[in-house]
Amino acid sequence: GEREERKALLSQEELLGQERRVFEMELQTLMTRTERVVESQLDLALVKELEEQERARRMAGEAVSKIESAIDRTADAITSVILEEQERARRIGTEEEDKKKTVSALKKVNDDVKHSVSK
Repeated sequence: GEREERKALLSQEELLGQERRVFEMELQTLMTRTERVVESQLDLALVKELEEQERARRMAGEAVSKIESAIDRTADAITSVILEEQERARRIGTEEEDKKKTVSALKKVNDDVKHSVSK
């Protein structure tokens, strides 16, 4: 009886050992699958993060373009005003020169008239 009992225990131990190996293999498979799922989730998160960064970069680029465009328009407007003021100053200067020439010519005529009258 003892021998059979020992045999039964050994075969039970063997079965338990086999079950344990099967369990360990299934556990390993499950852990591997879990790692893959986690990695793919991390990959997805990374892709989303990169897409967000790219979108933010694009928006920043658009904002910079709008600012540069506004600066250019402002610079153009300032240049236009400066050119108008320079043109106005030149015209006023020309008118002043013309007035001086006219006054000078009138004085000369006046002097000539006085001179001829005094003769």
